[in-house]
Amino acid sequence: MRATAPGSPRSARLAAELGAPVRAAASARAAVADADIVVTATNSATPVVMCEWLAPGAHVNAMGANAANRRELDPEIVLRAATVATDDVAQAKTEAAEFIDLARAGKLDWESLVPLNRIVAAPAAARDPQAITVFKSLGVGLEDLAIGSLLYDRAMASGRFKPL
Repeated sequence: MRATAPGSPRSARLAAELGAPVRAAASARAAVADADIVVTATNSATPVVMCEWLAPGAHVNAMGANAANRRELDPEIVLRAATVATDDVAQAKTEAAEFIDLARAGKLDWESLVPLNRIVAAPAAARDPQAITVFKSLGVGLEDLAIGSLLYDRAMASGRFKPL
């Protein structure tokens, strides 16, 4: 995490760009300490968020480090979470080190992961307000959009495709 001093030019630029207040944190621990939602977007090989830093009831969206040798989350976060979801369980078996390492150690059953489509399609379920929840995003939807865009651009460039 790159610290930005409160009131710094960088904080001011980011606040202007987002149209929202920006408050810099002194450390990763300080950034997540009281957060209801924690989002990680790194390519780290080692965890950047530790379980003991999370507030009760925090939800964690881990959306970076999509490789079998990179991880953003302390394994204890996954083990303690009441719900652990991912966009595609089969893809998680090759890209989500947070899960792969625990499964190899016999601490995670792949069947316990909840595919995102089951959550989206399900009626709202009651949630323990003290329970930690995790969503490990693998970018499946974004990858579909990217390949669709690439195919469209190539078809248009080839001259073999004419839009209606």
